[in-house]
Amino acid sequence: MSNEGDRIVAVKWAIHKLNSFIARVSMSGIDRMGLVNEITNIISSELKVNMTRINISVHNGIFEGTIDVYVHHTKDLNNLIMKISGINGIDNVRRVEDFS
Repeated sequence: MSNEGDRIVAVKWAIHKLNSFIARVSMSGIDRMGLVNEITNIISSELKVNMTRINISVHNGIFEGTIDVYVHHTKDLNNLIMKISGINGIDNVRRVEDFS
């Protein structure tokens, strides 16, 4: 092996990025102008996650909604939940386990 040390190439495997699954995130909080824009901007632009479905409704100034996203790993989903939780007006964010 010492004779072939100059032929070793560093490799970074990205197979896990090919596999993704749909996860549903439920959220609620106080509605305000631009809130949905902030949420979708974090999901799409900042975290580079694809949304497949978004449903948000407002009643008496309180919003509730769900967003279905493609994620590659539970760490990505946890990061997404953490980022959304940090938005002003968001009171509750959680993963919906069974949404079939």
